[in-house]
Amino acid sequence: MKYKILVMEDIGKLNIREAEVPKPGKGELLVKVKNCNICTTDWQNWNGSRGKTNKKFPYAPGHEAAGIVEEVGPGVTLYQPGDYIAVGYAGCGYCVECKKGNTVHCQNGTSTTIDDVTGGFGMSQYVVIRAAEAFKMNPEIPYEVACYLEPVSTSIHGIKKLNVQAGDSLLVIGAGNLGLVNAQVARAAGCRTFVSEVNPQRIEIAKSLGFEVMNPNQDDILEFADRFTNGYGVDHVVVAVGNTPATEQAFKVVKFAGKVLLFAAGYPSPELNLNVNQVHYGNWHIIGTGGSDVADFQLACQYLNDGTVKVDKLLSQTLPLEEYQRAFELAATPGTYRVSISLWDE
Repeated sequence: MKYKILVMEDIGKLNIREAEVPKPGKGELLVKVKNCNICTTDWQNWNGSRGKTNKKFPYAPGHEAAGIVEEVGPGVTLYQPGDYIAVGYAGCGYCVECKKGNTVHCQNGTSTTIDDVTGGFGMSQYVVIRAAEAFKMNPEIPYEVACYLEPVSTSIHGIKKLNVQAGDSLLVIGAGNLGLVNAQVARAAGCRTFVSEVNPQRIEIAKSLGFEVMNPNQDDILEFADRFTNGYGVDHVVVAVGNTPATEQAFKVVKFAGKVLLFAAGYPSPELNLNVNQVHYGNWHIIGTGGSDVADFQLACQYLNDGTVKVDKLLSQTLPLEEYQRAFELAATPGTYRVSISLWDE
């Protein structure tokens, strides 16, 4: 039996290939992928924003996937055919970093190779994963929502690195896809959270999720932050926009000994124009983040299943696999949130 795989043959060139449906090995699951969301990484590799050398072609994109367990391999006891799961990452389990619990730093990578194609294969009708990489989802939530497991986990990872405390103030710069996920995760951790955004539509979505929002093109951000924190200053800032003005904004409002989390990447890379003495005397913490540990995936699973993090308003459109070209074009259009690809016509 053949199944379809969406393959990036080169920058700007997508194609559907076919392969024989594989059998799961020991400790593995064969998953019938229902949906895969197009991550920013996916469309930036497609349109060349990240450069020719970022990926080896041909490449199978997709890592924000959800579906149904089709078959279980030998030794699998906690999953059975019909289980609704989203795909995460649990590391190899045996390298030095995994043994420390830092699965995000796993030394053995995440790529799979089928024939001459390497990648995540989330945009394939079937995929074989290790049982450790499957997270059971609430069957009442749509597949497109379950696909948010990985993005939510990365936000959890970053907020954990800030070591926030209940009652801390936190500003998220950017009400884009991951900006609003970060804001919800921070709120779940007990932070008093507000958002900075210039796009009117995104401002309204942020407000509909219960956040106070300021527009730096119209509002005095220092005055707004002072009012929001009752004069104490902003404890934490999450930069969820990959550009230089957003980064500069963060260091205007963060308080003495506060923390700035650089969550978003940008292409070309944003500049960090800092006076080292300001960092020194301000006792600032500058933190980078990327990826997530297996514990972050588990908490993300809980947050999506119980509705702590709501992403339905962050889904722009769902398109069938056959419309992959339009799906990637839409995903790369400024202002778009997540675009989801449906792998089956059912």
